[in-house]
Amino acid sequence: MLITSPNMKQQLLQRLDKYIFPADDVSITDVSDKCKMLTLLGPQADDVMQQLTGDAFVLEDEPYCRHQLLKFAGNAPIIVAVGTGLAVPGYTLIVDARAAPDVYAALVNKGCVPMGEADWERARITQGRPAAGTELTPDHNPLEAGLCHAVSLEKGCYIGQETLAKVTNTNGIKQQLWGLQLSCRALPGATITTSAAEGAEVIGRLTSYVNLEQNGHFGLGYLRSRKRGVQVPLEGITVEVDGQPAKVVNVPYVTRQLPKQQTSSSSSSSASIPSSSPTAANADVGIQDRAAAAKQAKAAEKAAQEAAKAERLKAMQARLAAWQATQQQEQQQ
Repeated sequence: MLITSPNMKQQLLQRLDKYIFPADDVSITDVSDKCKMLTLLGPQADDVMQQLTGDAFVLEDEPYCRHQLLKFAGNAPIIVAVGTGLAVPGYTLIVDARAAPDVYAALVNKGCVPMGEADWERARITQGRPAAGTELTPDHNPLEAGLCHAVSLEKGCYIGQETLAKVTNTNGIKQQLWGLQLSCRALPGATITTSAAEGAEVIGRLTSYVNLEQNGHFGLGYLRSRKRGVQVPLEGITVEVDGQPAKVVNVPYVTRQLPKQQTSSSSSSSASIPSSSPTAANADVGIQDRAAAAKQAKAAEKAAQEAAKAERLKAMQARLAAWQATQQQEQQQ
């Protein structure tokens, strides 16, 4: 199952369909109308899930995205996944559309505070989670959007991998997503400049805005982070958004630690050494040994990843088969 932003559904379906060839035994089905997704946020999420599903719940302290198939009220299947899509502990619940109202009511009865779309948008912006169509556009790459934790340079190949690897190798991020404590209302798309005293130079634009009522105004925006080839510190500086002062602040969801990638050992020397010399010969042997060892280690790592992937796929297929069997039984009844 692939989860995407609602406004990207049709575009993603069309894009995936382009890569399915007639001979492929693959089909894509939109199940949006058959499922509902709820997010349970907060430090008491583990306790609520235990009360909701009983001892079958085993995801406490598990890593992000780990999931399991559970039952609600006897028969209704629930896919529970670790993570909320924000830098807040909790779980994502995917439930059958027919059972969703009962699950929602059960969560409220256990003390959960209901949130609507406006509350989610407020949380998204203040947390700094980029959204499709605003922060996530063809104009920005995932590293600029603060999604370093979601990027792998070892998996592949995928479209854009070489570009991201090049940006990582050269530390060439030219703009970054930051939070902005605004002094007044502002519209997405507003120009961000340096202060008037610094020449009012354009350095970015506002992408999202939310009114926090008593807590003021807040927004997200991309800011130029390099000047003359050097990274510029941005946190804490004062800028202007449509001519009004704003403070640049960090936001919890973004990560700026660039993803790691394997690098091959290399040797260089300022002096030329004849290839027939013992020193050069020993160096060549050492390099060859390291290269061979690195190749073997990479092959072993790849084999382990493939084995783990096969196990996860097997478990997922078993859960899917169980869910389908349950659906067939309900239809027969």
